Amino acid sequence: MIQKTSLILWDEVPMQHKACFEAVNHTLNHICNTGAERVFGGIPLVLGGDFAPILPVIHRGTRQATVLACIRHS
Repeated sequence: MIQKTSLILWDEVPMQHKACFEAVNHTLNHICNTGAERVFGGIPLVLGGDFAPILPVIHRGTRQATVLACIRHS
C-alpha cells in the first residue's frame, strides 16, 4: 500500500527530531526499493505545523535555562 501512495501529509513537523526524518526517509527508500537515490522513496511530502513555536515553560527559570531547554528539546 505504501508503494502506491501518491502523497504523504505530515503534521507537527517542527516538533520532530531530525532522526525521525532520517528514519522515515530510510524506511520509505527501503519499501519503495529506490536505494538512497530518491528522497522519501520518491513520494511527495507536505510538511505542516507551527514553524514558530513558543518556548518551553521553565518555572522560575532564567533566560539561559529557557534557551538550554529549547536546545535540548529540539
